[in-house]
Amino acid sequence: GAYEKDAGRPANDGAVYVVAGHGGASTSGSGDHPLMAFSEVANGSVLVDVHENRLSLRNVRKDRIVTDRATLMKGEGIQVIWPNGGERLQPGESQSIRWTSVGEIGNVDVSYSCDNGDSWIEIENDEQNDGAALFDFPDIVGDSFRVRVQSTEEPDQGDISDARFEVGSVIDSEIFPFGSDWRYHDSGQDLGSEWLAIDYDDSGWLEGPGQLGYGDGDEATVLHDEEPDNFPSVYFRKIVELDALPDSSTMGLLYDDAAAVWINESLIGHVNFGNGSSYSAWSSSSSDDNETLTESFDDIPWVVGENIIAVMVKQRSADSSDLSFDMSFSTSTRETEGFSACPDLPGDSGGADSGVGASDAGDSDCGCSAQQGRVYGFGLLGFVAFILRRRKS
Repeated sequence: GAYEKDAGRPANDGAVYVVAGHGGASTSGSGDHPLMAFSEVANGSVLVDVHENRLSLRNVRKDRIVTDRATLMKGEGIQVIWPNGGERLQPGESQSIRWTSVGEIGNVDVSYSCDNGDSWIEIENDEQNDGAALFDFPDIVGDSFRVRVQSTEEPDQGDISDARFEVGSVIDSEIFPFGSDWRYHDSGQDLGSEWLAIDYDDSGWLEGPGQLGYGDGDEATVLHDEEPDNFPSVYFRKIVELDALPDSSTMGLLYDDAAAVWINESLIGHVNFGNGSSYSAWSSSSSDDNETLTESFDDIPWVVGENIIAVMVKQRSADSSDLSFDMSFSTSTRETEGFSACPDLPGDSGGADSGVGASDAGDSDCGCSAQQGRVYGFGLLGFVAFILRRRKS
């Protein structure tokens, strides 16, 4: 909930502390300081947005999940708490839109948009400012929904969801899990770029299930028949077939020390490839043993039919002791049959402008979902003090 300065304290007397030392190679410590409202010991970033009388922070963990939010409000204001970006709701689902306010706001108007804020549809008018409004989301599907809460008497005083959220019935499907079979080439030969093509002849490559690699003793497929010198790069290929194009895809990747992934010859992502993707380049950084990451994509160049997934895994150096690779892929497809699309409504330029979520410029593409939120909040996010002084005139 809200943190309020003790009555009688003068302006500029008091501070909110956010400890944000979690951007380095590793984190450590207990993170249990008794004065902190929220603590988490994990790599990530703190994003700061400033607009008019509001300073907002989000802690985005390295897996893209937003685990803490805090807002400093100078004077009166409204803050949308939920849905605030990245959520997935079902058509017809009854949900409580939640907000908090500071000062004497009075009654509020609550509305929603299904076109990213270009137009707004009323939910409640002249609603009691009690921080919640129950709403049955319509039978409309889309990924550009936002909600707006604004003062009835002063419409310019209000807030909009920081980012878009989704309404729709979604089917999740697994293309292939960890432990699936891959063709691989690990013989010290530079294959150029031809190996990325779907019609490349890999019939002479070996094949085996993940995890693939050597040196750890947990591999399902050991790459070397003998103990050669380490090669800088190893090639992996898999062909998968899709019956329809998904709306989004999620990749799980296990690697050691570096990996780059191409789908249908388009590079979709890489890690520790600072030295480039040439065969002879070594990984630009070491990884933990069996390091894993999960990545979501909306724009993978899938095609209906056969698709080629090509992966290059790199070693850190010629004397590195181990190499690891495995992967999974899943997709999400939004059901549209029986549901409506967002109606074409006249634009609405009036009302609250949060500066954070009122336009595409402030939108978040991280696929995050809010888990914490407070006004005048403060959190422990690492080990280097970052002091925000609240100044009131």
